[in-house]
Amino acid sequence: MFKTKTEHTNESHTEIERRVERKGSLEPYYIANATNPSQQILSEEEERGLYSLRPVQQIINTFINDLDELKPVFDLQYRCRYPEVEHVTDLKPNEVPGMLERLSLYRILESHFYERIIICQRCSSANLAPKYLCTRCKSANISKHETIEHISCGYVAMEDEFTLNNENNHITCPRCNVSLRPNSTDLNINDEGWFLCDDCSKRSREPVIMYACRQCNRMMYVGDVSFVNLQSYTLSKAIDMNSIVLIEPLRDALVKLNYQIESPGVIVGQSKTQYKFDIVAHKKDNNGNNISTLVLDVVYSNVIVTESHLNKLFCAIFDTKVDHSVMVAVPEVTDTSRRLAEQYGITLIVGNDIRDISEKLKTVAINNDKNTNNKNNNKNMQQ
Repeated sequence: MFKTKTEHTNESHTEIERRVERKGSLEPYYIANATNPSQQILSEEEERGLYSLRPVQQIINTFINDLDELKPVFDLQYRCRYPEVEHVTDLKPNEVPGMLERLSLYRILESHFYERIIICQRCSSANLAPKYLCTRCKSANISKHETIEHISCGYVAMEDEFTLNNENNHITCPRCNVSLRPNSTDLNINDEGWFLCDDCSKRSREPVIMYACRQCNRMMYVGDVSFVNLQSYTLSKAIDMNSIVLIEPLRDALVKLNYQIESPGVIVGQSKTQYKFDIVAHKKDNNGNNISTLVLDVVYSNVIVTESHLNKLFCAIFDTKVDHSVMVAVPEVTDTSRRLAEQYGITLIVGNDIRDISEKLKTVAINNDKNTNNKNNNKNMQQ
């Protein structure tokens, strides 16, 4: 009924071999491993493949261009989130920590302790509320009061035991009946105070502290909660820079041609759907009016880029009605992708040398500008 550890290991290795030997893209396998930190690191092939994942490339580019340290943000639902990663990738909030942990295991990123939070031991929710209770009856109906010390006679009591004369605003000591001004040097007012239970009148220096889980309604002492570490991340010095095509040179190439850049950029289509592109470039006239818009996506694979992303890109440009679209494929594409790109009207730039890709992008942008200007001139002549 139950399989031995050796049988499980053999099955795992067989599955890995089947996936590695399969022709075409290995991305589904890499994604399954990258977003699930509980899986073991099983092959060098997987490590090389991590660099080809689109989210990984987007994360690395963010570090290189804009970010020194990626810090977590506490979140009641997800425990923590990394907004910078969510902004540049299509990963869901619950997928991001697993991806980052995976990258740290491969030393693409380095993890650092940032903060320790408490969660419910029963349901693992981080949505805990502290409760301050009476030490005797455990009621939450407690109030905090200042204490007053009459230095001359040594009497110390809660503020409500001292009588306040509203006519002269003096305070009367209940032990010696001496009337004093509130700012008298013979009085010591301690704002740390005491806690008074309004149900059983119990006074205590410290209340009982418990935590209430808003998810499962469990009440627990601090000894019953669980602790979770939140990690921050920096780019590792061991990263293989030769496996990365940087987006920054592509942005610079378009900026030099007087494009206004958003990277990543978002465009809302006619269907009200938001589409995220690696680069959205706007060409404007002297009055600030938009002349044309170019969108660009960079797609990586350690084997060959298939047509799957090309189809997604076509759906996006069809809905957004952008003027020009470019897909940079690294290192190579299928013949089907080349034919589809031509049919879709998407400019395809293929290669893995960033200087060559940048030069090709400049040529594409210049030609697009010429075509746009010719169309505008023809419209003006017809009018």
